Amino acid sequence: MVPLIPSQTELLGGLELGGVPLATMLSSITGLPTLFVRKEAKTYGTCRLAEGESPRGRVVLLVEDVITTGGCGP
Repeated sequence: MVPLIPSQTELLGGLELGGVPLATMLSSITGLPTLFVRKEAKTYGTCRLAEGESPRGRVVLLVEDVITTGGCGP
């Protein structure tokens, strides 16, 4: 997957839940920082939608483990 990362990427965003381990591994290989993105903001603790470095003003590559068409099967 590393060759697919655009050169301008500044931050990897791992989407909950399956994208987190993929983004973590890509971060380990490339040295790019990682942001973990939840489906919904927490209602306790930090109350944040994402944990990690701030994405504000940065080019973020979102990493997900599933690709769907939106269809309902054959």
